[in-house]
Amino acid sequence: MKIYEAQERTIGQVLAEKAARVGDRDCIEFLGDRSWTYQEVDALTNSYAEGFKRLGIGRGDKVAFFMGNEPELLFALYGLGKIGAIGVPLNTAAKSDLLTYFLTQSESTLVCTDKEREDRVRAAVASSGDDRRVLPLAELSAFGDLPAEPPAEMTEVKPGDPHLIMFTSGTTGPSKGVVSPHSQGHAVGLEMATRCGYGPEDRLYTCLPLFHANALWFSVYAALWADATVVVSRQFSARRFWTEIRESRATQFNALGAMANIVWQQPRSELDK
Repeated sequence: MKIYEAQERTIGQVLAEKAARVGDRDCIEFLGDRSWTYQEVDALTNSYAEGFKRLGIGRGDKVAFFMGNEPELLFALYGLGKIGAIGVPLNTAAKSDLLTYFLTQSESTLVCTDKEREDRVRAAVASSGDDRRVLPLAELSAFGDLPAEPPAEMTEVKPGDPHLIMFTSGTTGPSKGVVSPHSQGHAVGLEMATRCGYGPEDRLYTCLPLFHANALWFSVYAALWADATVVVSRQFSARRFWTEIRESRATQFNALGAMANIVWQQPRSELDK
């Protein structure tokens, strides 16, 4: 595992180094879909950076995401990071006033969404009264066909620059948008990879939502730092949990306390072994 110097800890620099050193190794796999190597992820995220630039998105601009676990979400977050823009992954349970609050509070000028949630997004955008564009998943996905040259802006991005705005759960009051620099996700990835001993042969499974720090930092970034593979499921299913662990060939997974209780309450099965 390469330990990146503090000044190297931007998503653009890390992905470029991975593509050059372990480019043919699987980086991201979506269960039941396909996998992408480190080299493919680096190239695709360059394409996504180009797509956002063509929409007028640049350094410091905020782009919200209101969608389920889709590969395009990760490619977009990384692509934005390469041009110094800021991704805002939103809790997909939000609706009406809360969703409007997320969009206005984050000052997002663009919101990307999937078909299942598009009506909710458009209603929230209309309610906000702001000039904010909605980008459906099909149009976001088309960014992958654009030129894949590294964006010139990538060299200007610093580890302390904002990369994400992560909203808190709101258990003690209104959710707060926490500005997270590039270095924060990498610090979590480094800590998890080193303390847990992850290596290139590991496959880290997650079925948690990618808008949450557990999936994004403790699984995706941990795998990234370990030169390992992260395997993403669309959603948690107690009935399919152990089946997915087997299908993914996972060597590790993270669980929230409630998930463990739900899995424990399932009927006994030979698959439990």
